[in-house]
Amino acid sequence: MSTQLVWWERPDRSAPARAIAGLRSFLDEVRHAAPTFRPDRVMVHYSVLSWATAGQPWAVPVLVRALRSLGVPVTAFLHEYAVPVRWGSPGSVAFGAGHRPALAVLLSACDTVVVTTEQRVTDLHARRWACRLPVAFVPVFSNIHVSSTTEPAGERPAPRSADVILGIFGFGTPTYPCATVLGAVAKLLGMGLRVRLRLIGAPGGAGPAGGAWRRAADDARCADVLEFTGVLAESQVSQHLSAVDVLIFPDPGGPAARKGTLAAGLAHGLAVVAFDGPQRWERLATSGAVVLAGPTVDGLTDAVAPLVQDEHLRRMTGDRARRFHRTEMAPEAAADSLVAFLDRAVGARPGGSRTS
Repeated sequence: MSTQLVWWERPDRSAPARAIAGLRSFLDEVRHAAPTFRPDRVMVHYSVLSWATAGQPWAVPVLVRALRSLGVPVTAFLHEYAVPVRWGSPGSVAFGAGHRPALAVLLSACDTVVVTTEQRVTDLHARRWACRLPVAFVPVFSNIHVSSTTEPAGERPAPRSADVILGIFGFGTPTYPCATVLGAVAKLLGMGLRVRLRLIGAPGGAGPAGGAWRRAADDARCADVLEFTGVLAESQVSQHLSAVDVLIFPDPGGPAARKGTLAAGLAHGLAVVAFDGPQRWERLATSGAVVLAGPTVDGLTDAVAPLVQDEHLRRMTGDRARRFHRTEMAPEAAADSLVAFLDRAVGARPGGSRTS
């Protein structure tokens, strides 16, 4: 099986005219590539806000017309297909009410669908306009290559010390409860445990996200143990992850299969502590590859403290994390799942031909 990628590098979202021109150029490239490559199938990766301006997915009908013109089967690989709407908020309704109708338009041009959580399989099967389509779950894998070198070029991780390094990757996520995390750090320090909290990568220490974490550290009276790596080149991220002892994943939704930052921690064989939440991936949660914590200061402290105190426990938890990513989430595992799904979906139809 061979693949050809065509990528749309979308211009500034505040300039719809430029976005329209860029989209037309992208779709022309797809159409021109099709007769030469002669694909058996097209897979479109879809996140609704990539096809929207101010929340309005104006580009989806244009995309659908182009997909239909290719005359080949289409698989929709759905990443973030709808922003949750708070129906009591007019602004939220105006922003997100068109997302599911746009998804229905997209799926009208598709014969198979891939989603990144098991909950989304259930969600789509409950929709009349989607239940006719075969839907598969494929988790997101880490796109951070695990480096075998000991030092990155340019900015280097802080030297090893007697302190246990707690890390957060992707700390700019606005739903992360920084006060809860720093409250737990303060409790660990109060227990006499030597820890530091290192925030890895973008958006760095400057700006609103960094400011929120700094204020939380000040409020918890532990600002002296808060560190920022700053924005890193891709080649540096792996080394900074490898310098962490315990990775905290403080997403209130839980350890979901669609989170690349979580996948990166697992791939690097880190002891990962994740908040337990409604979007947790059950297979991961029951595998022992992550430690689940209650989404409170006490809950996080109770989950992290044993790992801080016991290096052997950290190593065992990290080994389980690495094995889980390799068998369930690695690119090879994802590709095998995807090909098997398409073989089943296409082969089950009268006259269907199998993927090769």
